[in-house]
Amino acid sequence: MPTDYSAFADLLDTYQSLSDGLQLAWLVVPPVFLLGSLALVLRYRLACRRTDCLAGGRLAYTVFAEENGRLQVIAYDDTACDDANSNLKTGVPRASSRS
Repeated sequence: MPTDYSAFADLLDTYQSLSDGLQLAWLVVPPVFLLGSLALVLRYRLACRRTDCLAGGRLAYTVFAEENGRLQVIAYDDTACDDANSNLKTGVPRASSRS
């Protein structure tokens, strides 16, 4: 038994039976969504490109949250050391007098 069903014809019939406002929304929303998504992606790529100049920076502080809710701040010293563990100071960082 052959069927003469067409999904496209069904979609077109559904579209034609909608009110004018919904027909307009069907036409406007997809391009606006695509343009908005494209704008977000391009802004993200531009922001990533701008922050590449900061890639040569150094790590200054790390904050660990322990299970009991206590925060531990690790400040990294400016001097270069062979032993990475001797380059750490635990506790609350002091204010720096650098300008």
